[in-house]
Amino acid sequence: MNRSILFALRNLKKSPLLAAVGIPGLVVGLAAVMLLVAYVTYEFSYDQHFDTKDRVLRVKNRLIENEQTSISPICHQKTLPEVLANVPGVEAGTRIYRGWEVDIMSGERKFAGMELIFADPGFFDVFAQPMIAGNPAEALHGSSKVVLTRNAAMKIFGTVDCVGEPITVNYQKATVSGVVEDLPQTSHFGYDLVASMETIRPERFPGLEFFTYVLLQEQANQAVAAQQIARVNDRVMEPWCAGTGIAAETETELLANIHMHSNTTWDISPKADMTAIITVVAVGLFTLLIALVNYLNLYVLHGERRIGEIATRRSFGATQGWLARLFYSDAILIGLIAFIGSMALVYLGFPWFAHLMGAQMQWSSLFSIRAIIVIVLIVLLVISVSGAYPLFYLSKLDLIHALKGKTADVKRKNRMSVISLLMQFAITIFLVGSLLVMHSQISFLKDRPLGFDAKPVLRINSLTPAMKERMESIRMEIEKLPFVDETATSFHGMGFGCSGQIIKKYGSSAKEQSINEYRVQPGFASLMNLKLTDGRYFTDTTRDRMSVILNQTAVDKLGGGITVGEQFDMGHGAPMELIGIVDDFYYNGHTGEPIGPLAITLYDPTVRNLYVRNKNRWTQHQREQMADVLQGFDDTYTFNAAGLQELYNQKYSHLERTMGLVSAGTVLAIVLSLSGLVALSLMNVNRRTKEIGVRKVLGSEVHQVVITLMKDTLKWIVLSALIAFVAIYYFMHEWLSAFVNKITLSPQFFLLSALVVFVFAWLAITWQTWRAASRNPVEALRYE
Repeated sequence: MNRSILFALRNLKKSPLLAAVGIPGLVVGLAAVMLLVAYVTYEFSYDQHFDTKDRVLRVKNRLIENEQTSISPICHQKTLPEVLANVPGVEAGTRIYRGWEVDIMSGERKFAGMELIFADPGFFDVFAQPMIAGNPAEALHGSSKVVLTRNAAMKIFGTVDCVGEPITVNYQKATVSGVVEDLPQTSHFGYDLVASMETIRPERFPGLEFFTYVLLQEQANQAVAAQQIARVNDRVMEPWCAGTGIAAETETELLANIHMHSNTTWDISPKADMTAIITVVAVGLFTLLIALVNYLNLYVLHGERRIGEIATRRSFGATQGWLARLFYSDAILIGLIAFIGSMALVYLGFPWFAHLMGAQMQWSSLFSIRAIIVIVLIVLLVISVSGAYPLFYLSKLDLIHALKGKTADVKRKNRMSVISLLMQFAITIFLVGSLLVMHSQISFLKDRPLGFDAKPVLRINSLTPAMKERMESIRMEIEKLPFVDETATSFHGMGFGCSGQIIKKYGSSAKEQSINEYRVQPGFASLMNLKLTDGRYFTDTTRDRMSVILNQTAVDKLGGGITVGEQFDMGHGAPMELIGIVDDFYYNGHTGEPIGPLAITLYDPTVRNLYVRNKNRWTQHQREQMADVLQGFDDTYTFNAAGLQELYNQKYSHLERTMGLVSAGTVLAIVLSLSGLVALSLMNVNRRTKEIGVRKVLGSEVHQVVITLMKDTLKWIVLSALIAFVAIYYFMHEWLSAFVNKITLSPQFFLLSALVVFVFAWLAITWQTWRAASRNPVEALRYE
């Protein structure tokens, strides 16, 4: 074996193209696949750390309204109590009410941006989360009880021995009742502290508000339990459905499947991005495929130089087994070199890849049992193919021709080169075209008007109670700053969430219809520069406190023909007068998503967000001046502000992540394909040295020889472009169908993608071909 490896090293030294192009390409291909394995393993690991993952069912509702269906992951507050009372085989259950980022005070110290959720006492039974301190059975019983994670306890108190300690949560008093281990990042929900459900009195919520989880007993029949849970929840939903006019059907899903397979319209946290996963898999496999084909081409060409040696050994009785050892020793050596090189490349590129994917992956994820098995299988497959194909091809050559150093089966050789060219350049053109389409679509979405003026507006949140009480004074002080145009406040954050509400014409016997709601204060609509089509904005009067502004989609949903002055019932007992209608604007999603019906109301005086419009553009010094004004009203306040335009641009991050993956794949595909093309071109020119000399002697000009040598290669690239065009149209048409507003797949995307690759290919092979065609024909014929 050692002699075979030494022999393989000597042969490798004799083939600089294989060492300089084929093996590095294989390193890149294997590295791409390893990153693919790491990311897919990371995504599939979500919620797998919960010991109860295969016994916990989450209840969800399929909601049907006006022939439109959505899957809601939240339930009525009565669902859990009814399930616990009426479904046998249920061991425990919990509701989760998604909180928000809160400020924690311990003594005089403040800790901002802590993530809060509310849960029932059964929370720790359902998720089997180990408790470090406190009694899990009692920790969430009663009001104003809080359980901290280990990290939060260490941050606030410097120890986990803090049960019984008082804290304030957003200036509300609470008591620490326990400390639990931190949840892994691969959990479909997260928190720094969980407060007892009784704190928020869930019975006062009439709608769908709670993520509901049920733990089944070990011996329970899951299918039967799911049916029983569905029947109970259907009964709970009947009054709600009757009041809203929305039909509901109950569904359940396993905790283990939520991140990867949930069909909910939205969720407590971002679910697996299947587009990103498919893109990672495609880019990784495409890269490996191109690299492997390049390597096989170069290895076979390298082997053709050893035809005489192989034929001589066969004539002296070398068996197929001996040839197999010969080729597989090469394959094993090269496979090990590629594996070591790819591990080094992955180690260096892992932080960049994790950042690109927006995932908190660790290098150690490559050493999980699942990842190791997959990587080993891929390396073995590469080694098997690398040894098998040359063995099959070269060992079948005609003995007489082989002893002369020639290959008889030219058609088979040409066929292999043609197939590899078609495959590589079809993939490369497809990736280039896809990248062009994605870039154009994202640019189109970003350039599309939001329906309001976001650019000079600063959103300030995390306001303290002391600041909220003096908000009018704060606004007056801010408006004294020379660069400030105007200010406004709201309960809901522009672009980030809204409340569900019901609406119908006042006094009508028709059923209520669902609508989204923004609760704001006077000045909000004018500051955002919402476009009125009828009526006026809110004023700070008692009358306007019970008024409403609708967007155009809401008017259309309510039947159209609605005019200012009409009255609506929104469940407050008193009529709400319509004082204005505004053009649709993107109040929640990005510009590629549909705009839902919206009611803007004034009745709730609660303030969570402060908006400041600048006369020009915000500078860092101006932001510091703003912070000084706010901290003058509460010196404990931590300034938390962001430009609305910046916040909206972040809504495209998942699309940009996918585009980044395709960009990386495109660059790799171009580099690998062109490096392989250069190598193949060089070998092709060397094969045709005699032909070049004869053509020159017979009077062919240099440009004629160049065209003759290049036309076959470029012909196949043109054919590969046609294949790629079909793939671009199919997959990009599917991708674009997810957007309400989208670009048209015009011919320029197809032609430009082919042109880019064609130009690179031309440059890659022209120089070597021109050099060969410019040689003295006498030298060429002497060479032969």
